[in-house]
Amino acid sequence: MTITYMDICKGGGGATLGAIAAGLTPVVGIEKDHAIASVARQNFDHPIYTKDIRELLFLEDELPSPDWLHASPPCVNASRANNGKETSEDMELAEAICRAISILKPKYFSLENVAGYKNFKCFLFIEKRLLEMGYIYDYKVLDCAEYGVPQSRKRLFLVASLQKYRIYDFWGRLKKQEPIGWKEAIADLIPTLEPTKLTSSQGQSLVNSHKVLTNLIETDSGFKQVPDLVIQRSGARQKGGVYANTIRLPDEPIFTIKAMSGNVQQATLIVNGKRLKPDIRCYARWQTFPDSYQWSDDFKLNIK
Repeated sequence: MTITYMDICKGGGGATLGAIAAGLTPVVGIEKDHAIASVARQNFDHPIYTKDIRELLFLEDELPSPDWLHASPPCVNASRANNGKETSEDMELAEAICRAISILKPKYFSLENVAGYKNFKCFLFIEKRLLEMGYIYDYKVLDCAEYGVPQSRKRLFLVASLQKYRIYDFWGRLKKQEPIGWKEAIADLIPTLEPTKLTSSQGQSLVNSHKVLTNLIETDSGFKQVPDLVIQRSGARQKGGVYANTIRLPDEPIFTIKAMSGNVQQATLIVNGKRLKPDIRCYARWQTFPDSYQWSDDFKLNIK
């Protein structure tokens, strides 16, 4: 049985890839950013419209009614970096999502966002609409690293269905997996990476890190060598006035890859004592995008 799928606030199509893997058939996507929508079009053969969902009425002559509707509204305002400050834009997007639910009446609906989104009034607004429309639903905050993703990424997931199409034991179908280390995920790419230098904050973090100090390696010459690791580069953080950029050892998932202006370099690798710069393929692997996924030149060149 074919289950059609539509995603609004599509982004590059990460959720679409998951839907396809789950056996759903994408029929349309909505993404307001022209550059991101163009990347998605390179990778999917269903229609992808460059529109702001706040401007859509979701009438039948605009869009088909899917079996499964998914929404991933922008999560910048709900992030820890912004201290969870809800804005009028967040509510406008929620109203658009509710309008889509009311008019398209999908059998299933899902939503993904940062964990803090569950505390927003707009999330309660969406919950209320689901109840009014006769949906049953549940939501959880899950760490993607526990489900086969080599990245620590805690996200809110909501799944809803009309009573007639109820999904029994949805969460029970999710099987936890052993964590995948960041190094294992990109092992074949490491020899191709370019050298780079550590920032001053990274250097100070290495000196002060207990994780590094307890894993120092003795070399043949008697000198201690820093273990293989990945260290946060952008968004340097301090604890008690001391730099403490996040560090992950090879058998650990990488820290959360963030949506940042300009796609700046977010991490530096140290492998066999060499400082290396991850490329777009590394960041894609850490987010489980397949190697076949096509990136635009803008995405490739803007990792600095």
